[in-house]
Amino acid sequence: MRSLAARIGLLLEFPSYEESVASITMRNVRPPWSMGKGLYLFTSAGTVSYIGRALGSSLGERLRSQVRSRCDDDWDAILNHRGTRVSIYQFGPADAFWTASPEAFLIEKHRRRIKKRVS
Repeated sequence: MRSLAARIGLLLEFPSYEESVASITMRNVRPPWSMGKGLYLFTSAGTVSYIGRALGSSLGERLRSQVRSRCDDDWDAILNHRGTRVSIYQFGPADAFWTASPEAFLIEKHRRRIKKRVS
């Protein structure tokens, strides 16, 4: 069975990547997705916990900010859970303007399971 990142990446026809929270926090070398724009999902045991997008800043900047943020107990639990993975979908410059559409679709699809977070 393909990972959630691979399934959604195929659906959206964009490059997809999957990372652990630790790999984003500790990485010294920039991965191929870090300078791009796109969507990302925090998942654990196949359940989506958080969906976000990087439009004004790069995916690398946005995700590093997310994993360093310690704002509430629910968010800390997501970040500290061993099984939490981050699925990343990188969009090209010409596609970045409509990235809010798949984000809205994914939020609606997973609405009952997503923790609301204000950053």
